[in-house]
Amino acid sequence: MSRAVTAIYRSPVVAQLVREELEQLGIGRSAITVLPDAAGTVSGLATAETQEDAIDRLHDLGLPEPDARTYQQALRNGDHVVSVEVDDDSYLGRVQEIMRRPEDAYDLDELDTRYAGADYIPRRQGYADTGTLDQTGTGDLASDGTVRVVEERLAVGKREVEQGAVRVRAFVREVPVEAEVDLRSTRVYIERRPVDRAVNPGDIPLGEQVLEARESAERAVVSKEARVVEEIGLRSETEVQHQTVQDTVRKTEVEIEDERTGERSSLTGGTTIPGGSGSSGAI
Repeated sequence: MSRAVTAIYRSPVVAQLVREELEQLGIGRSAITVLPDAAGTVSGLATAETQEDAIDRLHDLGLPEPDARTYQQALRNGDHVVSVEVDDDSYLGRVQEIMRRPEDAYDLDELDTRYAGADYIPRRQGYADTGTLDQTGTGDLASDGTVRVVEERLAVGKREVEQGAVRVRAFVREVPVEAEVDLRSTRVYIERRPVDRAVNPGDIPLGEQVLEARESAERAVVSKEARVVEEIGLRSETEVQHQTVQDTVRKTEVEIEDERTGERSSLTGGTTIPGGSGSSGAI
């Protein structure tokens, strides 16, 4: 769905820089409106004629009257308006970033408050982008002499966007660990005991005698066993969220005034006769 982004700048140079950056982003020149355009300025300053043309062209942007009043007053004060139609929502964030240009852009909320009491300027009679005049001089006619009633319809579609990824990565690393164990050891000591007694028959050795004892000690023996202690996987679930999309659409409203009878009627019904009762009905 097409969206319009509009901003006000003090300098025509900055307004042109914004246009160039939008074109570099991929926005077509036909989708960008600069008011007043640099072609109608003298030494960067808009003439009275170009200001009036810019105010008239402002009506083509389809702005609500309170917003249009702010932009009209800004143009009358010599400021510059840049408006861009964005058809691709993927460009919207970047377009808004370019349009802000904090070194030269106005705070629109502050301007709305300042210009709340400014006069609203309607479109000049006979002005039309096609360069033709209609029968009444107050509206745009098609080539066959009829008024086109245009109505926007809100179409809500869906597109899948990436929200990020969950990634599980397994790798091996060594970490220091500790374990306690009690180790025993056997030591051999020579003991000498002084004695003083008579020799018994068995005390006299008949040959070589050997007395032997061995020392021993326990040593820690390390072995490792790999065991699976946990399993990790990924599971995706689809959730459905009901969302109400709110936006605005534009439509053409037609009022018909018959100066011969003083009757007024509209597409939504009602014929008003001065001094009498109204007859209901739709055209």
